[in-house]
Formats: sequence, C-alpha cells, structure tokens
Amino acid sequence: NKKKKILFFLFFTFSFVHSQYSKNIKENYNRSKLIEDLYFIKEKIKNCHINPYTYISEEDFDKQFIEIENKLEEKNSLYSFHKLIRPIFTNLSDDHARIQDIYRNVVIIPLSLKSYQNKLFLKENFSNFELTIGDELITVNNLTIKDLVNNCNNFSFGNREFKNDYTLSNFINIIQKYCIKTDSYTFNFKSGKSVTFNKNENRNFNDYKENYLFGNDIQNENLIYKKIRSNIGYVSFKNFSINDISIKQWKKELSKIFQKIKDDEIKTLYIDMSKNTGGGIMVGNILLNFITDKKMKNFKYQHKDSKEYQEFIKKFKKSLLNPKEKEEFYSIGFENRFKGKVYVIIGDKTYSSGIIFSTLVSDNKIATLIGETLTNAHPNHFGELIAFKTPNTELDFQFSTSSAVRPDETKPNQLIPDLEIDLTNKKIEDIISFVENHTSQKK
Repeated sequence: NKKKKILFFLFFTFSFVHSQYSKNIKENYNRSKLIEDLYFIKEKIKNCHINPYTYISEEDFDKQFIEIENKLEEKNSLYSFHKLIRPIFTNLSDDHARIQDIYRNVVIIPLSLKSYQNKLFLKENFSNFELTIGDELITVNNLTIKDLVNNCNNFSFGNREFKNDYTLSNFINIIQKYCIKTDSYTFNFKSGKSVTFNKNENRNFNDYKENYLFGNDIQNENLIYKKIRSNIGYVSFKNFSINDISIKQWKKELSKIFQKIKDDEIKTLYIDMSKNTGGGIMVGNILLNFITDKKMKNFKYQHKDSKEYQEFIKKFKKSLLNPKEKEEFYSIGFENRFKGKVYVIIGDKTYSSGIIFSTLVSDNKIATLIGETLTNAHPNHFGELIAFKTPNTELDFQFSTSSAVRPDETKPNQLIPDLEIDLTNKKIEDIISFVENHTSQKK
C-alpha cells in the first residue's frame, strides 16, 4: 500500500524552524501583500493538515484569519505581522507546526531553567552572578511566572493539552520575543537573590554559548558506540536523519556497530535517545530489528494526501523502498542482533521519530526506559511534515500531514520512564551507576 509505505518511512524534521530570519524586521509591507500571505497560509493548512480543528472549531479557525486581517494597517512591520500569525500555528495543537523565527536583538540571559509542577528552577548558571542551582524563579520584571506563562501560551508551539509545559520549557526565549519586549530583565528568586541582565552585556557569553546554547557534551558524530566497562555498551543518536545518509547506509552503519557490540561481548546495552531530535521513522525501525525479533504492536497512523504533499515528497523518493525491497530489507542482515538487557535513555530533546522509537520499545516491553519524563514531545502526535514559504514576506512554515497514536492506548499521552533520572550534567557512567544502585536496592 503506497500510503502506508510513505507513512512508514517519513516524519521529517526541518532545520529552518531553528534558524533566524535575516531580513530587517522593521521593514514595512503593504496590507494587500500581507493579506495575500495570510490566506496563502490558510489555504495550505486547509488543503494539507491532517486535522486543523483538533484544538479549535472550524468556525474559530476561519475567524482567526478575519481577525488578523482586521488588525492589519496599511503598512505593517515584519515583526508585527509575525506576531499576529504565530498563534495560527499554535492553535493547530501540532508538535511539529512552526513558522520560521525572525531575528530580533535580545538580551543575553545566560541561565538554563528547568520546569517542575508549573514552577521554574535554576538548572545551570553561565553568568558571573552567584546563584544557587535549584533556586526557584519567582518573578521576571515583577511579573509572576504564572502570569507570564498565561500571557505567553498563545505563542508557544505544541499540543495545547500541554501548553504550560511548552512555555515553561522555552521560557526565556518566549518571554523576550512575545511577552516582555525590553532592554533589561530582572530575575527574582525565592532565596531573595535578584539579578539583572541588560542589553549589549556579553557577560560570560562564550561559556554560555558553548555550554547552554550548544550543549556541554556536544558530539560531532551522530552515531557513537563505546564500551563502558566489562560487558556494558553505550550507543547514542543525535538524530535519525535521512537527509545526508540513505536508509541502506544507515543499516550498514548499524550492522557494523552491532558486530562490534557482539565482538565486545556486551551483555547490557544503553541506547541514548535523550538528544535525538528525530528524522526518518524507518531508521528507528532498523534499530528495533537489531535489538529484537519480537512481533510488535505499531502506532496507528492516519494521513491526509494532497497534490501539494505529492509534489513535496518527490525530493525524498531516494529514501523510500519499494514493497519488494522492503520485504528483503527486513528479512536479512540482522545476524548481529543484540540479545542482552537494553536500557533506552530519554530526555528533554527526545523528539519526533526519536519518541516513536522510545514509545515502541516501551509499549512492546522491549527495553527499560530511563531518564526524564518528556514535556516537549508526546507519543500521540502529528508528524510527516510538509513545508511552504509565504510569497511576499518569504517566511518558511511547516505543519503535519499525518497523525500517530501510540500502540498501548491505555497509557497517557506522555512518555514516562520506568526509572526517573535527572540527566542534568550526568555522564553515561553516572547514569549506569544510578541504574545499578537502584537495581541492587530492589533485590
């Protein structure tokens, strides 16, 4: 079945959603040009999105475009237009729906925050201020966190059922771009400490850039294997991308890794998905075949086809396999299958096809999930993206053409590890020690 075949292979994540817009955000556009862009967005969503009425009714969906049109003046800045249309994509309640971000000079706030039970706590501090890790953030510019979250939720992408989680997890970015537009931010903590960050202050920016923006354990290689000690092995994936490497190449690389695992006589394998941002579903399925031959319950997929979608996927034809190739692909080449104990690590960057893989191993009891409960992604979600560019403002945007429901529908729409571990600043050796201590205490 052609449609099922396509669903099986895709669920792409595109890089433009993380890029900054290089044009002058103060540039003015005629109202007529913006109206054209506005209804171009509406047409593409109506034609191609699997269900644009998940969070709001069709009547309210249509109404938001009229309301935006009525707010447009004869001349509008790119920034003001972007702020008006961003909620269209948040209202899709789609984990993958995005409109390209636009550049605006912001204040450098070199702090990393962690959310827990609708509260924010200091996770990492890259500033010169003396702050206590774990201290609760109470206000920003004298506005409470609760009020800021409520005000910013309409600009925070993702499943609306979890909109507070999304806003809290992207708090610093969201408040600067959409809620508090100022040149100075004062953070007040529960301990009584208060710190202010001003525009054009590059306080410890290099440490911030290396450790917070790009991650303090950044790896150049996407796929890494290493033997930790005796019979324990570790494999990590930054993504399942099929943009630069074909499905067949993925299988060859994984076969080499699992041959090495076999040669090293590994008995316990840790598979790290905590930073896996997604890519092609089929890569995860190849990996599954290297750790189990069990017949599995799969996700339930639905897909909306369109002429736009058929045009869009032509560029990915090289990544797809025909039915005959697919049958052969899974019937041979897994002689190095791992037969020991498997742990899958999930964390705050596990996303898209990364969460599909992790959900499959959990719902089919193939491996033990360890790590953090996911807040930015969910087992039941939209995916298989399509992307467009507005004709006048040239803003890239994307959304989903398919939906996926987890195999075990009795479970909540959240991926919860079997063993909760705070991964902050944890090396794999720390995680293994934590698991071993927990296991020995249970005996």
